[in-house]
Amino acid sequence: MHTNKTSIAKISRPNISGTFARKRLFTLLDDCRKRQIVWVSGPAGSGKTTLIANYLDERRLPCLWYQVDAGDADIASFFYYLGLAAQKAAPRFRKALPLLTPEYLLGVSVFTRSFFENMYSRLKPPFVVVLDNYQEAPNQSPLHDLINLGLSLIPPGIHVFVLSRNEPPAAFTRLRANNAMQVVGWNELRFTLEESKQMVRLKMKQKLTEVAIEELHKKTEGWAAGLVLLMEDAGTEKARPQTTGAHFQPEVFNYFAGEVLDKLDSETRDFLLMTAYFPTMTTRMAEKMTGQDNAGEILAGLNRNHFFTEAHQTADPSYQYHALFREFLLTKMKESLKPEGVVHAQNRAAAILEEAGQVEDAARLSWSAGDWNGLTRLVVIHASALVAQGRARTIGEWLENMPGELIARDPWLLYWFGVSRMSHDLHESRLLLEQAYGLFKERGDASGLYLSWSGIVETFVYEWSDFHPLDRWIAEAEVLLRDHPAFPSAELEARFVSGLFCALMYRQPHHRDLPRWEERVRRMIDSAEDIRIKLTVGSHLVFYYTWWSGDQLKAAMLVNTLRSAVRSAEISPISKIVWQAIEAASSWMTGDNEACLAAVKDGLRIAGETGVRLWNFMLLSQASFG
Repeated sequence: MHTNKTSIAKISRPNISGTFARKRLFTLLDDCRKRQIVWVSGPAGSGKTTLIANYLDERRLPCLWYQVDAGDADIASFFYYLGLAAQKAAPRFRKALPLLTPEYLLGVSVFTRSFFENMYSRLKPPFVVVLDNYQEAPNQSPLHDLINLGLSLIPPGIHVFVLSRNEPPAAFTRLRANNAMQVVGWNELRFTLEESKQMVRLKMKQKLTEVAIEELHKKTEGWAAGLVLLMEDAGTEKARPQTTGAHFQPEVFNYFAGEVLDKLDSETRDFLLMTAYFPTMTTRMAEKMTGQDNAGEILAGLNRNHFFTEAHQTADPSYQYHALFREFLLTKMKESLKPEGVVHAQNRAAAILEEAGQVEDAARLSWSAGDWNGLTRLVVIHASALVAQGRARTIGEWLENMPGELIARDPWLLYWFGVSRMSHDLHESRLLLEQAYGLFKERGDASGLYLSWSGIVETFVYEWSDFHPLDRWIAEAEVLLRDHPAFPSAELEARFVSGLFCALMYRQPHHRDLPRWEERVRRMIDSAEDIRIKLTVGSHLVFYYTWWSGDQLKAAMLVNTLRSAVRSAEISPISKIVWQAIEAASSWMTGDNEACLAAVKDGLRIAGETGVRLWNFMLLSQASFG
């Protein structure tokens, strides 16, 4: 899955122009920066984003801007996009921040600490990190604890602004108690009478009397969104609901927004309703959705007039509606169309989102529309890339929203559902992969068969417990090779060969074909370009030479080959740990117990520093032998 201009809007600051400087709050924020965390909370439409964007401009502070959304419930997605934001903020660092791949999940707090420390070290003080729309983080998400940890590590010269409709959650209590956080709330954010006057004079072409402006201010109680809408509606004498005590209530906003929408020309009104399905959009996306070739002019005009439309600083301008306004537009869209019309519009928007690379947004729209064919297509096309980014749980979330009977009939959905469970429930993962294998077999799908077979065997290797059930899958491998002798790809061949070798070694070391598969694995190690494949497969082969065949010469030659590869490449923490296990095993088997224990110590040190404890059991077993 590629990263494109529209998905970059998530990590781009809004381009705010033509608004007045709220010097009162700028001075307050200067004072708040005596502490490293500033939490800005207020109701929707209270001007939080505009305030902070203007403040950063006024004080000429560089920033990393990150919009929190529902997709961040998958913490691997959060770290993926935050890593992109860090690259954007500090492009001089070529090496990307690490992905939260499954090997880190047993030590995610250590990974989080390392990630934030690495990220902060790339930012040149003075610097500000902004977490916008924090209220979108699900209440029960582990994200709160991880961000809390990240905030506790802020170095001098770096400040974090968190923008939310809500007060800080319980996870942040200690930061507040330790005076590391300053909260700016609704009482500070609401417009004073003088600020309301400035806003009206800046925005309105027609002049209002002082009395009229004071009336607007009184009705809105300093609520920025309400002030904008009443300015649009100024001069009418209709009875209106009172905003007193309810400035944050959607029904108040909806009432005024409905009156304003009715006064727009039909072209602009239809444009707003149709494009509300897009969380962010380019001009091209809006043109495709509405068929209006002046989409760029409409969006630029809405932004220029501060009509709840933000522009983002990207190469190709992207736009998004204020969340409150977008919710209102989506409600009006449902009211104006029959149910089948709504579904058709959602499906069209999802297709445009997918084409633009906003795959997660396309998936959410597909499942809300009940477009299971569209969601299935998204899974099949994009699951592999998401899994490679460590974001398998995002795939799991998509599939959890699909009817179970549909998944049960589709082997590819079963397969990716199984893969999404592999990092945290090997038993469930194996059951799903076995169901997928059965359906692939009925359909004669060679790629699906080799993938699901390899996944099943990998669950046994990762579990490292009862290998008895592998008898069935060893027999099934022979059937698979007979019925589909040509491997669909070199990658599938490598996974299958490695899997069958491990299955035979750990369950049937007496099998007559084991030496033949050992030779194929050896050739694969020699030809593989991926150092992780070399080390992962090589570790099993070292154990085979030393434990099963007793060929210490081959073991020593293989260790020397792998050592050379390790020294010539930048490798991941899990690859370093696997290598230490190989060194330890090779050392005790040749009687060098001190070298064995030293290798184990190094491996455990790397595991402790990175949180990658997946192979601690292997390191400790080598230490006990040593």
